Amino acid sequence: MKGVFWLLVVSVVIASWIPLSHCAKKPVGIARKEDVPYIKCQVCEILAKQLYQQVQSKKAEISPKKISEYQIIEIAENVCNLKKVEADWILRIDIVEKADRLELEEHDSEGQCNSE
Repeated sequence: MKGVFWLLVVSVVIASWIPLSHCAKKPVGIARKEDVPYIKCQVCEILAKQLYQQVQSKKAEISPKKISEYQIIEIAENVCNLKKVEADWILRIDIVEKADRLELEEHDSEGQCNSE
């Protein structure tokens, strides 16, 4: 139970570091700061889901050994670093306008920034 609580705390801290306008070696879009309040909670939800899935995947990979705190920290540090494989999920997220609001949409493949 401590591990889940710790993972949640780390995910909230890391969520504040997510650069929404970064795409690896592709044209960088200009962040629209006025949009941040509308998508902030969705980013935290997706990030927490990614952290959980990646920790579970690591557990399965090293089973029957127990995952160490160091391994969880390593995942948490890399999950938003576009130079690391743990952050590939970011390239599959798109901000779309639905009616009068913005939503994050997850896609099966990586997209190109500013392709709209």
